[in-house]
Amino acid sequence: MHKATYASRICHSCRPNCEAKVTAIDDRYQIGIYTVRKIQYGEEITLDYNSIKESKEEYEASDCLCGSQVGQ
Repeated sequence: MHKATYASRICHSCRPNCEAKVTAIDDRYQIGIYTVRKIQYGEEITLDYNSIKESKEEYEASDCLCGSQVGQ
C-alpha cells in the first residue's frame, strides 16, 4: 500500500499559486504550504520546485514543460 501525504499531489509550475516555508518548532523542522494568491475552485495546487542546476548557463538553457510560458 502506498502511503503519502497530500503534499505528494502538489504539481510544479513556474507560476505557482503556493509556496513552501520551513519553520522550526520544538527542535523539529516543519514544512508549511501557503498560498501566494487566491486559488480558484477546481484549480490545482502548484509549487515552483526550484530545480537545482550546476550552473547559471544550464539553468537558463533548460526548458520547463509545465506550460506556464514564463520567460517566453
